[in-house]
Amino acid sequence: MIKFNVSKQNLLNILVFLIFLLGIILRVWCYIINGVFEDDECRLAIALFQSKNFFLPLFQGQTAPPIFSLITYNFARIFNFNEYAFKFIPFCASIASLALFYKLCKEYLNGKTAQLSGFLLFALCIPAIRSGVIFKQYSIDVLIGMLCLYYLPKIKLSELNQINYKRFYEK
Repeated sequence: MIKFNVSKQNLLNILVFLIFLLGIILRVWCYIINGVFEDDECRLAIALFQSKNFFLPLFQGQTAPPIFSLITYNFARIFNFNEYAFKFIPFCASIASLALFYKLCKEYLNGKTAQLSGFLLFALCIPAIRSGVIFKQYSIDVLIGMLCLYYLPKIKLSELNQINYKRFYEK
């Protein structure tokens, strides 16, 4: 009989890895099977084709952040304008938000059970999975919101007002 000596920390790391793997598998599976555009996504793709300047309003009443539009258009141009190329950036943002959400759980939740439960709920969250395979900036918005939740509380506002004037005047 084989006996495994697994410490609590190793068990926690294995569970985190399995939840992360499950979240990635669900997002990849949804990305692969969801190759068809919905109506709004088609309109946005057509508007990107017709646009000459991504910093101006797009055609057909479509809106998207200019940097998202520019990066997506160039990425899709490289990969022959297929549906997966258009959805790749939101897909990557969805995977990154999965990793960042675990960091948020570790930062703000005290118990290991609460951290694992919160992370599992986000890994299985259908709207979070679905937003990663839609040709819109929704999963990027989620990622930016999480980045703000993670980094903004660490900024010391009292130090932002103090400017080192010597640095500007020394030659």
